[in-house]
Amino acid sequence: MIDSLEREIKDLRADLGYLKGHFEDIKSRSLVIESELDEVTKKLKEFMAFSDLRADKDHQIVKDVMGILQNIRGTL
Repeated sequence: MIDSLEREIKDLRADLGYLKGHFEDIKSRSLVIESELDEVTKKLKEFMAFSDLRADKDHQIVKDVMGILQNIRGTL
């Protein structure tokens, strides 16, 4: 009886060690994924800022072209 309990305790300790190892692996992967997510978020924010800037420039170009066309129409 005691021998079987000691074997069960030994098996449970081995299982606990196994689970701890997997937990550390998962925690490590989680940190890598979190770091990658931060990098992607940063790049997305940069792209969005560039896109907003580009849209502002495009809008200004359209306004300038419209102004030129109105000036041309006014001189005809």
